[in-house]
Amino acid sequence: MKYVIGLGKTGISVVRYFLEHQIPFIAWDDTPALQEKVQLMGGTIVAPNQAPWHAVEELVLSPGIPTTFPTPHPAVQRAQQYHIPYIGDVEYWYQHVQYSGYRYVGVTGTNGKSTTHAIIDYILTVLNIPHFSGGNSGIPVLEAPKLPSGAVINLEMSSYQLDILDKMTFDVGVILNITPDHLDRHGNMENYILSKQTQITCVKPGGLKVVGIDCPGGTQAYDNLITAGHTDIIPISAVHTLENGMYTVGHQVISSTHGSKTVLGLIPDTLPGAHNAQNVMAALLVCRHLGIDVADFFKLLPSYPGLAHRQERILDTPKALFINDSKATNADATLPALKTYTNIYWIVGGIAKDAGIVPLLPYLDNVEKIFLIGESTTRFQAELNDATLSVFTADTLDLAINLIAKELDQVDHKITVLLSPACASQDQFQNFEHRGHVFKHLVQQQFGSN
Repeated sequence: MKYVIGLGKTGISVVRYFLEHQIPFIAWDDTPALQEKVQLMGGTIVAPNQAPWHAVEELVLSPGIPTTFPTPHPAVQRAQQYHIPYIGDVEYWYQHVQYSGYRYVGVTGTNGKSTTHAIIDYILTVLNIPHFSGGNSGIPVLEAPKLPSGAVINLEMSSYQLDILDKMTFDVGVILNITPDHLDRHGNMENYILSKQTQITCVKPGGLKVVGIDCPGGTQAYDNLITAGHTDIIPISAVHTLENGMYTVGHQVISSTHGSKTVLGLIPDTLPGAHNAQNVMAALLVCRHLGIDVADFFKLLPSYPGLAHRQERILDTPKALFINDSKATNADATLPALKTYTNIYWIVGGIAKDAGIVPLLPYLDNVEKIFLIGESTTRFQAELNDATLSVFTADTLDLAINLIAKELDQVDHKITVLLSPACASQDQFQNFEHRGHVFKHLVQQQFGSN
């Protein structure tokens, strides 16, 4: 009998799979509404302190279930006591469901993994290459269809998912960057980096290994892996010139081998900023490894539509460009937008992460005015105390839009209205997607007819 722990989107996909294939299981989540949902589907809810542990052969954990820090989930503690293995849905699919001949791509990183994953998906889709894209974002892997041999399984992988891998191997592993995040779940930065390194250590011999080295965490992971014998890693950088690896100069993507340099193509204006340069290089290396011609990649790249809530251009008027960057839920995720745009009216706030916005204070040169929303307002007012900028307390997103509308009447130059909260969203919204949708609606309502 299987025991499913955690009944969010991933857990529900596991429950649905077990029901469809008549695999005996019990399930648990602390949320009553999710318990009821599974019961209505036909599943059985059993708390860890009441479970028949002698009959449980395997735990299938949702990515949000802690296995170490701050303390292991009660079900994990019982599993350890009874020597019961625990894995995630990706590992379960790999061990019990997958079909032969697939090629596995794993993309991780604190930020940027969704965009890189999506660019790969877009290129594969346009070229009609059989594939499935999912994992941490999008469709859970247990909902993947059966595909022909040689198909690409393109997975976005979180640190939580990497933590509970066991036997899975990848043909391609990508680490984009590693900046402080989820440290409550990993204990410290060192453990977080080790978790991300799994994306490389799980690559099979002869596979492709790519690591971004434009942040201290990425550099440390690269150095750790090289020391451990992974000398075939290709480093990528949007800020450094590399003797061996791939880097960018302006819009040019350059491949360098022992100092011999080749310009492979140009990054389109639709993917601005150093962060997107790194995303493009990673996606290019993956696609090239999968047999896609480099010229075809760059021919298709300008038509890539981008992802919602990731520096999404939602309206461009003579007075203002409106950017929805709601996916930026920490300071490191917001930084690329602050570097990319000018004359910024910055909407920021929500549930603050440990670092708050202090890491962003040296990068406010492009910011004209700041509009604070959410429960972090008082804290951010204090952190911005020495900033020589106009700071407005809006509290809610709709009040921020109203304040910006009044301010726009006074400006004599074009501005960028940037929602890049650097915070989690659940103080006022269901999730970052909900926050982004509300922003888009308010902008269209207030400025769409201007």
